[in-house]
Parts: sequence; structure tokens; C-alpha cells
Amino acid sequence: MPLKGINTVSVLVSDLRDSAKSCGLDQTELKEVPIHPLSGSRIKLTPEGAPISMAYYIEIGALQPTSNLCTGSIGISLWDLQPITAHGTTQYRKVTYWSVAYDVAASRESFPNVVKDDIEAATKLFIAQWSQDQK
Repeated sequence: MPLKGINTVSVLVSDLRDSAKSCGLDQTELKEVPIHPLSGSRIKLTPEGAPISMAYYIEIGALQPTSNLCTGSIGISLWDLQPITAHGTTQYRKVTYWSVAYDVAASRESFPNVVKDDIEAATKLFIAQWSQDQK
């Protein structure tokens, strides 16, 4: 039940490398993908400009574009930063509550849609787990 009591999330996408952009990925478009399924759930989204609560974080990594093929990974996690104080110094540590990872390979033309489909599928898995944990 690690998701019990979590009510609000902020959707964040890591900065994309040039290799991701060369495979047709766009940071703004990727951020929009989970918003529709999350909006249809009982999970609230943090308004734009508000302080980040729980981060629903999407990271595209290890992209290896070739002439006709793009391969890489998608990591999606829910985390927040918790203060840890030791010896009079407070530092923030990331606490991860949920995560999933996918390896992705597709032609340059279809790569953005494959990535978006995987993000949508992961978001639906997250919502299902979140709903189960609320019971």
C-alpha cells in the first residue's frame, strides 16, 4: 500500500537529449500524455506554477538513434523529496513510491507514438495500483 494517502501529483518530464529530439520526441507532448488518464481518475494534478508535490516523473534515457531505428528506455516513477537532518544539516533525499521501466525500439517515424503509448500504458497501471492501494 505504498500509494495510500497520495492525492496529488505533479507531472514532470526530464530534459530531452538531442538524440531524443532527433528521434521525434518533444518534452511538452510527452508531458501531456499522462495528463488525460490522470485527469479522469480521482488523483489531483498540481496546478501549473504551484510547488511540486509528488512527482510523476518521466525520463527518457540511453537513446541510440541509427539511420532508421531509435532505441532507448523509458523510466516512470512517483517520488518526493524528504528532508533528512544529521549533525545539524538538512539534506533532501528522493523517496520512490512506484516505478516502471520499458525498453523501446522502433523506426524513427513510429518511435514517438511507441513512446507515448508506453507512457499511457504505464500511467494506466499506476492509476490501477493507486486505486487498489486506496482501499
